[in-house]
Amino acid sequence: MEWTADSKIPEDFFAIPRLVYADDRVWIPEQPVDVAALFHPRHSFFELGQAWVDVIPGKARLAGFIHPDAKVGDEPAAYFGYWEGVDDLAAQFEIFGRFEAWARSKGVSQVMGPINFRTHYSYRLRLDHFDTPPFYPGEPYNPAYYLKLMQALRYEQNGLYHSWFGDAAEIIAATKDALERVMARAESHGLRFMPLTPQYWNDNIEALHEDTRAIFGDNPGFSQISLAEFKKLLGSERIAAMDPRCSVITLGKDGRMVAFMLCFPDWAPLLNQGASPRFLPGQLRYDEHFRLLKNPLLLGKTVGVMPAYRRLGLFEIMCYLTAKASLDDYAHVGTVLIRAGGLSASRAGKVFSLPGCYTHDYGLFGRTLEPV
Repeated sequence: MEWTADSKIPEDFFAIPRLVYADDRVWIPEQPVDVAALFHPRHSFFELGQAWVDVIPGKARLAGFIHPDAKVGDEPAAYFGYWEGVDDLAAQFEIFGRFEAWARSKGVSQVMGPINFRTHYSYRLRLDHFDTPPFYPGEPYNPAYYLKLMQALRYEQNGLYHSWFGDAAEIIAATKDALERVMARAESHGLRFMPLTPQYWNDNIEALHEDTRAIFGDNPGFSQISLAEFKKLLGSERIAAMDPRCSVITLGKDGRMVAFMLCFPDWAPLLNQGASPRFLPGQLRYDEHFRLLKNPLLLGKTVGVMPAYRRLGLFEIMCYLTAKASLDDYAHVGTVLIRAGGLSASRAGKVFSLPGCYTHDYGLFGRTLEPV
């Protein structure tokens, strides 16, 4: 159905993932309150964007999104998201057929996903290692058969992303000499590397929000969010779960941020369906809850480098500094959800190139709709 200010998300919509993951202890449950907040008419997406929602009870659910800023190449596109369902191809053909009919009715022929509203939120499909941890918060998580369904629906993979994991001490030993030289060269140009504390982040959140378009604007499906939405997504409540000793910020000559790496412990053992006690994401505080984790893994989850500084090795330097800072509390580190083909992916691949390192892979899928 076309989403309007009077629409309500049906309970059947939320029942689908509970059915799909009923026996999966490592699934991190969806929070209906958070989903409903994004579908609220005051969400900044709806200033220019449109949405569509459908559910086949007990079988499948799907949402669709159109926004003027969201394109495939230069063409306007519709994105599907919130996709969950049982392994029933007939049901998937039915619900995707309705989504594609809606996209056509809006004059759109390019469709792509999964993307939940915008790339600030959950997007991509997991492609491999369905039984290999970690299964960290924010990671695309789905059954293996979703890939088979995508292919049967004639969606082709048109985006690839990687997460890398490895032993922190081994990474430091292998990269120390080279990256110390790269860091010295960057510092000779007036750049400074400092721990990124919650206080710095919260004090500078307006400038950080302003910079997100320059840093992330070339991501597929990107459209800028409001400052209020940015504060809800990465404001004081969520940033309290960050590890302030391992997160890094790079400052330019003028003292302004030019790159950052937000690092979090893998909180999944406290959030997933098998956790006891189980917390909600907004409840986690690094100072209070880190001690509850056994054998914690450190994740470089949100990394940004301003375009003018992307060839100075800042991504590798921040990975190196993060790994160094992690040694007291973590054996393993990861940098996650990096788009393949770019500088960050190339450099992460070098940092995590040791024999014991491994990856998880994710994809975006799309197709061109045939005229009716």
